[in-house]
Amino acid sequence: MKSIVIAVLGLFSLSVNGQLPYTNVANHIAHNSDASIEVVGDYYYVANITNNVSPLSFQYARLDTNGLVLDTLTLEYDPSYYFNTNCIKCFTYHQGSFYHAINNGFNHIPGNDTSEILLHKVANDLSDTIVSTVYSTSLRNSLFATDIVFDSDSTFIMSSLHGYYNGTDPQQPGYWKIGSVISRLDTNFNLIWETEIPDIDMNRNNGLSPSQIVIDNNGGIFVVGPDHIYSTSSLNEAFVAKISQADGHLYWRKHFTRTRGIDGMYLTSNYDGTFTFVQNFSINPTQWNPILNVGILDSNGVVLNEREFNWGSTPIIAEGLIRLQDGSYYVSGVYDVAYGLGFRFTPQLDSLWSTSYEYPFTAGLSNVDDFQQDSSGMLVHTGWTVTSDIDNWLFRIDLQGCDSVNCGLNITEESNLQAFSVYPNPSKQDFHLEIAEDFVNARVSFELTDIYGRIVLKNVINQSPMKLSIEKAGVYFITIRNEHLSVLHTEKLIIIE
Repeated sequence: MKSIVIAVLGLFSLSVNGQLPYTNVANHIAHNSDASIEVVGDYYYVANITNNVSPLSFQYARLDTNGLVLDTLTLEYDPSYYFNTNCIKCFTYHQGSFYHAINNGFNHIPGNDTSEILLHKVANDLSDTIVSTVYSTSLRNSLFATDIVFDSDSTFIMSSLHGYYNGTDPQQPGYWKIGSVISRLDTNFNLIWETEIPDIDMNRNNGLSPSQIVIDNNGGIFVVGPDHIYSTSSLNEAFVAKISQADGHLYWRKHFTRTRGIDGMYLTSNYDGTFTFVQNFSINPTQWNPILNVGILDSNGVVLNEREFNWGSTPIIAEGLIRLQDGSYYVSGVYDVAYGLGFRFTPQLDSLWSTSYEYPFTAGLSNVDDFQQDSSGMLVHTGWTVTSDIDNWLFRIDLQGCDSVNCGLNITEESNLQAFSVYPNPSKQDFHLEIAEDFVNARVSFELTDIYGRIVLKNVINQSPMKLSIEKAGVYFITIRNEHLSVLHTEKLIIIE
């Protein structure tokens, strides 16, 4: 019997209970939400801005794994700026320097000349900036950076949301548009090329904005969107587009629509020609999202497999997706409006565990902004918590979802070796699936997938044994689930000619 388990739909709660906790500390870095984190070696680097504490400034900090601040760099900015906000995904370390994008003056007013992006290149010892510049586009004025990713030793790709007027008549549909600007720059912030991914329908209001840039193992550049913060729920859409590294030429764009609404999409490369994604689904376009849809895309944007996970009526929002060192995947974001969300799943899209996070002893918000896996394998998050002020919040969990050493989830996995069987195995086309009597008529279902995660067969198990057949020889996997989609049993099946 294994010691850990995972339920798909229920969250286990984390409690220290006298055990040694991992990092879970609040500090006064930047006094604001929207913090970025970058793991470099054995240190955590956090970037953010201040809008509520004088003097107004950009702040960078180096912390150890216990959350102790070791070094800081503070850069005051001009208080005459209309508004500043940190681009959470726009803080990255590359070849000895940090690169950071900050959004200045974006207020959703087209034509606002102060809507620009500030770019900083910062020394790795946080002594000072190496290069600082203002980036504005020849395409539109109102810009808001959403991600930067290096595509070579000397160049990076930046995605930006932009708002603009389309035409001259505000009564006409499509007058106010939101779109995607993609730029390629060198390490001194010189522009190499800039392109725009147009909306599929220029005669509708709003549009789709980018959430992130993904680079695959062949140097392909994929643009994903929208980010949940800037999504337009009435459109009920998400998209993935592939563009040329040489000049930004648009190869293709795929749209994903759901009548219930899509509130953000995020993607990570599997480095084998496929991608894993997560989408926020709502029950209907006017409600918060209680559903995460995870799946696999091929390099042409075709969905190979997907699966929904439902948290009942509890609102949840994924704010990003990363691939872990062991090949599994991790999502973090918002749980029940006020708390952090953690959800880990396998390459076959099976849930491992889900949980929520809270800063100890506070009644305020404990939201996650950014997260990475560190060199020890731990999952480190930054976010914000409300005590007497808005503070930066840094915390770690292990790969079992524990926030303390040997936290003990008090959940065990049932042994299903006797309850389910597949025979003969290997088999020539025909085989039988047998389940214990207790599971018959209990809304137990099965999925048969190939080695790429594509569903070959899927059905409710309403009799035992159940005779099934597959014509194509190969290796397959049978996954049996209960009515809540929790995995009860997984078994490899070999079909021979």
